[in-house]
Amino acid sequence: MNVNEILERSRRGEINYAERSKTRVLSQSDLDVLKKQNILWLCIDDKVYDIGGWLDKHPGGSLIFLHFLYRDATDQFNRFHPAEVKEKILPNLQIGILEKPMKIHTPLMKDFRKIEEDLYKEGLFETNYNFYYLETIKGLIAIISGILMVIYGPATYLNYIVAAFLIGFCWHQLSFVAHDTGHNAVTHKLIFDHYYGVFLASCLSGLSIGWWKDSHNIHHVVTNDPVHDPDIQHLPFLAVSEKFFEGVHSTYHNKQFKIDAFSKILLKAQHVLYYIIMMFGRFNLYVQSVKFILINERAKFRKSELAAMIFFIIWITKLLSIIPCWKQRLVFFFLVNAITFLLHVQITLSHFCMNTDNIDENEDFVHHQLRTSMDVDCSEWLDWLHGGLQFQVIHHLFPRLPRHNLRKVRDRMIPFFKKHGITYHCYDFKLGNIMVIKHLAKIADNLKEFISNYNKVKTI
Repeated sequence: MNVNEILERSRRGEINYAERSKTRVLSQSDLDVLKKQNILWLCIDDKVYDIGGWLDKHPGGSLIFLHFLYRDATDQFNRFHPAEVKEKILPNLQIGILEKPMKIHTPLMKDFRKIEEDLYKEGLFETNYNFYYLETIKGLIAIISGILMVIYGPATYLNYIVAAFLIGFCWHQLSFVAHDTGHNAVTHKLIFDHYYGVFLASCLSGLSIGWWKDSHNIHHVVTNDPVHDPDIQHLPFLAVSEKFFEGVHSTYHNKQFKIDAFSKILLKAQHVLYYIIMMFGRFNLYVQSVKFILINERAKFRKSELAAMIFFIIWITKLLSIIPCWKQRLVFFFLVNAITFLLHVQITLSHFCMNTDNIDENEDFVHHQLRTSMDVDCSEWLDWLHGGLQFQVIHHLFPRLPRHNLRKVRDRMIPFFKKHGITYHCYDFKLGNIMVIKHLAKIADNLKEFISNYNKVKTI
């Protein structure tokens, strides 16, 4: 039974529930029986939980659960949840304890968990609120300055270009803060971080923080899996894996991603079009945000986000109406969105040229993140520009870690990687871009060969 089938059965009320117990010992045969009875269970710290009744309540969405059904989810759970969730919520879902442990207890994972424990003790997961105050103020100054230039500045192209740059700069910088709120990495309080994110993303930028959290959480647990990870499912514009040649049914979008005549044209030149596509990337985010808020049943805060996005539409439309000439208006609207192309490059840089093998249930958490993510090596004074995305490996290992501590933790993790013989991919920004372009070119060449071979077989 695949992910979408389970969701459909849940909607039809065909999922059963097990009796709660903190002492019942469950053998593998017991677990198999529970599975046959349509009971949705998973394991955390060698305890078994029935999560069927929690699907619609889970703040991170129901889909993320289903990637860990009938297996151990200890490390993924611990990376994304504060201790109180384990203390207050999980006991209500427990149906037993495992007779035979599933949790991965390799020396590598033991060392990794010890490092995380030490980081908590040293206070590195605690937020420096002054950092986020300054980041928010910086973004607000930029967007207010841009708006005032449109309202009171001269009706010249130069004035509107500068104004577009300032507003685009705000969107670029505050996206990093919104990203951190989506991980509850600012206050570590779900409701406060959510509404902080709604203000930054929806009110000021026109994007749904709910959509972002829904897709980004999936991205974190099934990184770079062509079937499951929405962050690499970009047909018809881009393909980062040959797996898309045969067609992929996305468990996130619940639709088939298949190459057609239009996508063949684009994909053959995707390495040439990459930066142009990134310039229009924000328009795709608008579409995904609106679709999520209006029709996706996983939208948890639909009314508040919808109100915030309507506010955005009102103020950006009013701002455009102030610009007297339609040509200047068009230039401003295009630039204010295209300027954020750097953000899309930074996001895709971390994963597009990395390994896209399907998720292996026996692969440990650390190896999975290290093979699918890369860091960007830059000077400390450029950290503001990259907004934490330059430490994507470290962020994937510790998603609740405040951004201002990523560099410190990166330095702590390098000896750990060396000790366990794990390749840590870290390249400067220029080389990272070259690697992405070369990878896209390789996929484009392979597509041409795939089409040629397909046509030969077809003519036989």
